[in-house]
Amino acid sequence: MRRLPTLLPVVLLVLSALAPAATAQQEEDVPDVLVWTGTYGFRHPSITAAQTTLLELSQQGHFNATITEVPALLTADVLANYDVLMWVSTTGKPPMSEAQREEIIRFAGCGGGTVGFHAALDANYGWAEHAELFGAQFDSHPQNAGSGAPEMIVEDADDPITDGWDGQDRFTFPDEYYRWRGAKGIDGVSLPREFADTNVLLSLDEETVDEGIQDGPTPYEHHQPVAWTKTFRDRGRVYYNNMGHSESTWGDPAFQTALVNGVDWVSEVPLDTECLFGDEPLPPAPAPPAADPDTIGESCVVPELQERNNGTWEVSGAARALTVDGDTQQVAPGIVGGLGWGAQTWILDLSSVRAAAAEVTLTLEIPNPLDDYDLGVTTAWGWYGSDANAGATQEQVVLSDVPHCAYLHVTGDNMAASSTQAPTIVATVVPDEATGPTDPTDPTDPGTPGVTRITAVTGRPTDLALGWNDEEDTPACACALLARDDEFADALASGAAQSSGAPLLLTDRVSLSPGTADRLQALGITAVTILGGEAAVGPGVVADLQDLGIAVERVAGDTRVLTALAVADQLVEDPHEIPLVLRAYGVEGNPTAAFADALAAGRAAAADGRPILLTDGNGLSPEVADWLRSRGTTKVIVVGGEAAVGAAVEQDLTDMGVMVERIAGDTRFGTAVAVATDLLDIESAADADGVLLIDGGDPAAWAEGFVAAGSSHPGPIVLADGDRLPTETATWLGTDGDASVPLVCGALVDGAVCTDVATRLGHTG
Repeated sequence: MRRLPTLLPVVLLVLSALAPAATAQQEEDVPDVLVWTGTYGFRHPSITAAQTTLLELSQQGHFNATITEVPALLTADVLANYDVLMWVSTTGKPPMSEAQREEIIRFAGCGGGTVGFHAALDANYGWAEHAELFGAQFDSHPQNAGSGAPEMIVEDADDPITDGWDGQDRFTFPDEYYRWRGAKGIDGVSLPREFADTNVLLSLDEETVDEGIQDGPTPYEHHQPVAWTKTFRDRGRVYYNNMGHSESTWGDPAFQTALVNGVDWVSEVPLDTECLFGDEPLPPAPAPPAADPDTIGESCVVPELQERNNGTWEVSGAARALTVDGDTQQVAPGIVGGLGWGAQTWILDLSSVRAAAAEVTLTLEIPNPLDDYDLGVTTAWGWYGSDANAGATQEQVVLSDVPHCAYLHVTGDNMAASSTQAPTIVATVVPDEATGPTDPTDPTDPGTPGVTRITAVTGRPTDLALGWNDEEDTPACACALLARDDEFADALASGAAQSSGAPLLLTDRVSLSPGTADRLQALGITAVTILGGEAAVGPGVVADLQDLGIAVERVAGDTRVLTALAVADQLVEDPHEIPLVLRAYGVEGNPTAAFADALAAGRAAAADGRPILLTDGNGLSPEVADWLRSRGTTKVIVVGGEAAVGAAVEQDLTDMGVMVERIAGDTRFGTAVAVATDLLDIESAADADGVLLIDGGDPAAWAEGFVAAGSSHPGPIVLADGDRLPTETATWLGTDGDASVPLVCGALVDGAVCTDVATRLGHTG
């Protein structure tokens, strides 16, 4: 029996250490179990009951249990001391590095036992190997599954794990149960029972489940598996039981018998530590079972569901059966007043566009979301989307392998509870090039001289940033800036920092985004400066960078205002004596307001090293006032109108003896033009060396504008507005260009708008 090293941090709760001295019934070879109860989503109150039960079972000598909620301890070095890793309702996505995830999978594949309960499968969306490990992920709840009315079927009474139910064929067990999404997605839903390496022990009798669906339809014709065992990558063993939502479950003798016997079974195969710490690849993941042709059709609606609900089903009273039959179409009516907690599900019928579509981008728009949420799509082995968005108004998923039908899942707590407008889903279809020729007059065609269209793999901020960085060569400093991809606050002042030539890239908060890692290596980057504290860009990212041989430093303050000052102090090598002052915060209902003026101003700051200072709009932030005094600053330029940076700020500056010049237009589009004309002395496009066009109204525009600030493409940044060209921008562009001014259109810019601007500059027509 392996023991934990004495140097292991005391943040672990070691249950055996809390128990009395070993009783006579304890044996030296009982399994050592590391219990992970960390939650990064909904926390089940029953976790406390689970910990109590595990303490009691440990004291009784069934196993030696150690509980942790510290994700940094889930590493090979720690796991090597255990026979079993147990996941107890571990919702959400914990802040673990990619290296940690790989080590957890190696532990399981090298013979380490895996046990999971209840919401262990309502977690780690985006981690395909985790879904493969357990064989399924959460889809929805049968409506009355927690009432005790549904019947449980004992499918394998001979397995010791079911001994506690004393040979019963059926029984009722009040708890909350799940329906599953599996490896094949909607084109042929797979259940755990369909895999050769899986033995279903208990299942929920579908005939005893209410036909109404709480969170979505059931595409399953079989009884729903509740508990099963399986193998993983030939050597590992897994036991999962969907029970455990209710506190009473953990005190049930039959459930406890199943728990103990499940731990015994998965720990029978010893962990191969040479395998765990070696570099020999694990056996490959098994191919998902072939889709049943009977479940694949031109309709997403399962016949039995169609009979029940006439082709639709309802969630909180809103019909959610959807169809796409156009290039861009709003396809979900949404619900005013809140989507509620948990997971919501839509079915999207893509059969009408599947044959001709190269890809389909699905965009969920939630005005004023109250909390984190995530959009995903069921594909092979589950997920789907990306990380949860905090406060963002949209999330996108790109399907490059377009299915007949897509299950769209939205997960989060109270994700639209503050909305006054209906959440919607918009599907944008990218036609397959083979279905028709490219318009030779389209200036976004890569072959059109003088016009560059930035492309991004998806509309997510990380990919938008990479689209601009793909245009760049290795910087002379071999250095780069790195900021979080889900929030723009720490990057608001990044334009000034790019004056030294360091490009800006974005990353996931928890681990270094793979595309960003690849780009850093391709650029030959040897040093990275992270913008923001550990809460913004976590230690996992630092570790991933260091694994690539990249030196890391961090520039941060406790607020976005202080971070901007830190950037000005530490990253602007030869600062201009006249800094820029911009708003620090947006306004309720307009999340893009906080960064709108920084799009063009960041470009100007990068051009001549002007520090960007941020302030509250209703008065000069005290920290900024102190910074100006300490440097003897005599003049500043305020960017934005009084709705952005109020008259009180200007008065505070004047009272300090600081001269104020304001550069602003009536709108964000006018302000961008004013920055070009008044700050960069470019009166019109005819006077420019180039034009960079950004969609200034898109919620993700910051990811393009902030990165474009340091672009090697010449010219100022001016703004489009969705599918229209604002009057201010159009006037500055003029209409009689001679094709001498190159144009770069951001990835978010509407194609027709890009065409219009190219025509104005003389590149077509």
